[in-house]
Amino acid sequence: ERLSLEWTRAGVLTRASLAAAKPGAAGHARALPPATESQLPVEPLLDAWRQLVLAVLTPAAQASLQLRGNVYASMLHFLGGVRKLAAASADENEVRPRSRLVAGALDVLSNSTLGDRLLETVSADAADASDAWKTVAFSLLDAVAALYASETRPNRVVLFLTHKNFFSSYVGALIRREDQALQLTLQPDPASLNALYIYEAKMAFFIRLAQRQDGADKLIENGVLDVLADCSFLNMRPSASSDAAGFADAFIPARAERFHQLLMPALDLVLALAAKIGRDNVTVWMKVARFVSQHHGVLEAVLKEAALPAHPLSMALLAEAKAASALVFYVARQRA
Repeated sequence: ERLSLEWTRAGVLTRASLAAAKPGAAGHARALPPATESQLPVEPLLDAWRQLVLAVLTPAAQASLQLRGNVYASMLHFLGGVRKLAAASADENEVRPRSRLVAGALDVLSNSTLGDRLLETVSADAADASDAWKTVAFSLLDAVAALYASETRPNRVVLFLTHKNFFSSYVGALIRREDQALQLTLQPDPASLNALYIYEAKMAFFIRLAQRQDGADKLIENGVLDVLADCSFLNMRPSASSDAAGFADAFIPARAERFHQLLMPALDLVLALAAKIGRDNVTVWMKVARFVSQHHGVLEAVLKEAALPAHPLSMALLAEAKAASALVFYVARQRA
């Protein structure tokens, strides 16, 4: 009852497919022989990619969010396979400087109006679609941004989102609409976790963009540091004993795990942005310091808990302590 029929159709399946692409996930599945690009018919694969892009732009798909969303999921699978094949080819030290599949997939988007038309549709869905399909749209934006990142010129996704003013919409929504919804995901028995899944997909996209200077600059210009500093859900860290009441649900993680899913993307994004800030940019460093100040209670609690000799040091707590320590170090060094 907690999971809408739409989410069951889209969100769960998409998150499962994305999780399968994460490092280490392969260990939970049957091992397959490694494949390389040279073993596959590249041109038919690129034609399939072109047809997927065209499918999103058909009148039928433009009129049906569910149809578009299913095509988005297929595109995610395709781009995930392209990344794996490109990595396998690199491991083989193949002579070509860039994967033919990556170059070909880029050509489909870059050598016509298809790329901008696709971004127009996906970006709008990431802003305004229903919850399940927002998650899929942000995940596809992340995958397309990763594809464009193989180019040396400024990322076309960043240029497009800036031109169409989507950056301010995505960043502003964190405080206007999503902060309250994310607070509700930390209740002992939340009615829905859809807001958490949207947040994870959006923040993964932001972190991807922040790896390059152009993306980091645009995120900062659109106020992402100010917005994260003002988000109340980041101050709602549950106590270590909050899950001891015996509540259990197969679909809902423990409150501590849910908070970890909220905190780590925020810390990772601020750290990624901090790495791109010049030491002379006092204004931006003041924004980073404000983030630390606004959430100092949470950061302090993480570090204190990690330092307790009798407290078990989980991987989640270790990751939080590492990120919190790095962030405090950056701010302290800047003030020195």
